[in-house]
Amino acid sequence: MYFNNNIIIKTNQTLKTMTKKTQMMFVFIFALFCNVNAQAQEAKELSEGLIGYWPFDGGSTTAKDHSPNGNNGTVNGDPEYIEGHSGKAGDLAINFDGEDDSVTTEVSLLNDLEELTLSFWMNMPEQQTGNRKGLIGQNDAVEYGMISPTSMQYWTPAGNISVDFGPTTDDWTHVAVVVNSEGFKVYAGGDIIGETSGGGPVSSADTFNMGGDGVFDATGNNFLGSLDDVAVYNVALSDQDIADLASGAAVPILRQVPLIPDLIAYWPFDGDLADKVGNNDGEAQGTEDISYDDGQFGQGIALDGVDQFVQTPVENEETFDFQDETGFSISAWYRVDEFTKSWQALIAKGEGNRWRIHRRGGEGQLTGNGGSGDVPGATGDVNDGEIHHLVLVSDPENEQVRFYADGELVSEGGAPAIQSNDNPMMIGENPDARGRTWGGLIDDVGVFNRPITDDEVALIYNGGNGNPLMVGGVIIPKPKVKLAGSMSGFSVELTDDENGSTVDAAGVSATFDGVALEVTTAKADGVTTFSYETTGLLEAGTEHFVVLTVKDTEGATHTIEKSFKVKPYTVVDAGSRAGDSLKGESGIVATITQISSGQNVGSLHGNNTANAEKAFNGWGNDPETEEAYLNEADPDSFEGWSYYPVLVPVVNFDQDGGVQGNFNSNNGYDDEYIPNIPGWGDSTDGIVGEFTALLELKKGAYKLGVNSDDGFKATIGANFTDL
Repeated sequence: MYFNNNIIIKTNQTLKTMTKKTQMMFVFIFALFCNVNAQAQEAKELSEGLIGYWPFDGGSTTAKDHSPNGNNGTVNGDPEYIEGHSGKAGDLAINFDGEDDSVTTEVSLLNDLEELTLSFWMNMPEQQTGNRKGLIGQNDAVEYGMISPTSMQYWTPAGNISVDFGPTTDDWTHVAVVVNSEGFKVYAGGDIIGETSGGGPVSSADTFNMGGDGVFDATGNNFLGSLDDVAVYNVALSDQDIADLASGAAVPILRQVPLIPDLIAYWPFDGDLADKVGNNDGEAQGTEDISYDDGQFGQGIALDGVDQFVQTPVENEETFDFQDETGFSISAWYRVDEFTKSWQALIAKGEGNRWRIHRRGGEGQLTGNGGSGDVPGATGDVNDGEIHHLVLVSDPENEQVRFYADGELVSEGGAPAIQSNDNPMMIGENPDARGRTWGGLIDDVGVFNRPITDDEVALIYNGGNGNPLMVGGVIIPKPKVKLAGSMSGFSVELTDDENGSTVDAAGVSATFDGVALEVTTAKADGVTTFSYETTGLLEAGTEHFVVLTVKDTEGATHTIEKSFKVKPYTVVDAGSRAGDSLKGESGIVATITQISSGQNVGSLHGNNTANAEKAFNGWGNDPETEEAYLNEADPDSFEGWSYYPVLVPVVNFDQDGGVQGNFNSNNGYDDEYIPNIPGWGDSTDGIVGEFTALLELKKGAYKLGVNSDDGFKATIGANFTDL
């Protein structure tokens, strides 16, 4: 609600209870903030003209093409994946057996190219047995391989070149061919080892393949040895470019490697639903298109909580069954925008003895399941609009399921065997209990095929700054951003990153809905702040966009896009001001009436809040006895019904005075009995109460809330309902 004058208002609330524990408290709910930590990368990348790139890091039967063309290859035979040429964690290479192993694509990649560069790493510890062993190429167009056990050849219908090349004694060698109008150059280890004139564009109907089966001949010619980082360009790279590729000073694409080993699936959700490690690209589900919002790193998916979720491929569902003894781990960053239903699923394979991470019933915390029985939920209330991190670890060897919240181990349970099902893993939904869709942000989801350790969880969480699960190059975190928007404008907090950006307070600019703003910032203790107030109120339900341009003290410029929606509100004008005659003592007036089966004076009444509310409204007598209902909460009411108001300083009541709800003795708010309960009949049932107060509020926006486990209604302003 928004007050356009300094006014005093009167509020009231009706509370209904029967036999349930009841607690109420007036609370102020302030705007929620979203913590965003993004990343940027700087490294030398040779991606211009890249039309195919197969790093072979997926370790599966599909060789993903990481170029923009996405011409994935099919892995034939049963090649072994081995440590890649760099020796870094997560860098794999493919090892062919020389018999029936190969990688084939479905595209004639090398047709009609004026310029061409082929770049790859090879390891050939053994001499080839026979001639014409294919490395990479397209039959009858461009072919490159071991033409003999000691000679390598680049061949096209327009010309060819052969160079001496033998076994590499179990060492990796970078090999390249560059073709332009002047002819061919062949490189090994960054140096030119052969060149000739001639050549020109060629074509064929065959497809581009690696390791044989379509190089030098349509089938066969399989290579014995290993390949890594095969790259194809439709431009001629320079001598220095080739030297940089060979020395590791440059890469075709700034390729990232896993932060932690044994990462088998990874969805960063930076503008798409692709699995950057495996072959489990997500498919968007829902009536509306899934949108993207600022995540912990870059972007994340923003799900509407209605019917949106991401489904992984059905054909790969066994990947996530985890029935063996090795265990597994799930890592994700998330934000709750709104809990709207019980058991809302963050990530799930199913119910029962399948695994899942979800809201714990109707509570404000999350829990995980790694077999049967939930791990006790201990995340605390995460319905706060902030980005949080969680990890679920199933550890069969130690017979444990561990649950981590924001870097800390918060809960443990037993780890019975996981059962399989035929359902695909879903992000934002439970395949065994549909309709439990997530409402909020999900970012940087990773699946490991082993239990990760406490230290590895801490590495991912990184003190709250986080580390993405795939890393590479130089990571420069953007400043953390908090945006709070309302019907009257917004405020921004930019917090310096300990390991990254220090904000230059004089270098901050912003636009609001595309219009440039005059920004005046202040900075204290590493936090840069500014705010903007609109000339009029923004319409309820509208969405507004803020684009921040932030310079840091190192000279880097970061662009951060944020948005907020204006929630429903009511304008209360000066006519709602209460007169001075209504002012009295400080406090809240509590008026309680009770009708319960425990009455023993006058007529007996059932446990019926409807009758209690009728009596409260002065609606007459008990129709059965034609006598007035008795107010058990009034110690003087033994005939006829009466009001019995009591002045209380705070409303935090339970019908039994027990420890209930979010405000209780455990956090410094002792529960009190509802005034005059139990009544003179010693019952705690059949209660209706009204709480009224005058509030003195300055002009501005306020959000008032009621926390109760039973029914209530609240009114405000000049026409409030006073029962």
